[in-house]
Amino acid sequence: MHGRTRVTGRDRHGRGPVGGVRGSLPRPPTRRPVRVPTPHPYYRLLDLETGAVAESYFDTGRHVRDAGPDLPDLVTHRNAVSDFHDALCDAGFDVEAMLEPGSPDPEDYEPGPWGEQRPELRCKVPSVLPFGARQPA
Repeated sequence: MHGRTRVTGRDRHGRGPVGGVRGSLPRPPTRRPVRVPTPHPYYRLLDLETGAVAESYFDTGRHVRDAGPDLPDLVTHRNAVSDFHDALCDAGFDVEAMLEPGSPDPEDYEPGPWGEQRPELRCKVPSVLPFGARQPA
């Protein structure tokens, strides 16, 4: 039984009945579900004031922006949807789901604490892109 001891009858203290496997049991490797939420890459390209697409979706990689006077530059990394999917697959994860949750009704949304999640945009473009995957065994 590969390191397990099968015990039947009474235990060593005379209590029982006992049956089954005793001791530390090695658990089989499990493939735990992993949820990976990320901002939707398309939503991040929208100009929040006008709703227009401000930059190219295909311009991925490292981007540096001026954050203002007396502030360090803001460095971000832009990805396409396929970049997230490929990264999970390359790491050995099995991608089981990719969701683009949303509703066409602006009344279903809150603007967010700083007004960054405009309901009139969120009803047209998803703001998050959650993935469901399983870890490698």
